[in-house]
Amino acid sequence: MRQAVATDSAPKAIGPYSQAIRAGSLIFVSGQVAWDVDQRSGTDDLHDQARGAFANLERVLTAAGSSLADITALRISIVAEPDDDLSAVSAALRATFPADEGPAATWILVRGLARPDFRIEVEATAVRR
Repeated sequence: MRQAVATDSAPKAIGPYSQAIRAGSLIFVSGQVAWDVDQRSGTDDLHDQARGAFANLERVLTAAGSSLADITALRISIVAEPDDDLSAVSAALRATFPADEGPAATWILVRGLARPDFRIEVEATAVRR
């Protein structure tokens, strides 16, 4: 069974996609950015944007009946150059997930995301409680 998940506590999807999809015991969360519910990012700081993206990810997971602790995999797209200091992303991950219990993660450096003010976008796969 496949069911779309939507919540007003995170930014609404801006295209023909769902914030998340529940399929059996799995939850697939669309890319989350640091927008607030009024679609404003408010900052260019990579750490702040990462924390905002993780906060939105948590809100969508909660609506789906899951939590950050249930994430099995992250795909993190970061607007950066190969020699950029990405410690801000590491710091946000450490602040979000307990030590030695973080999910599997893939970091992808990209030239840009859907909007020029986005510096990071986080997709997740989680299990349902």
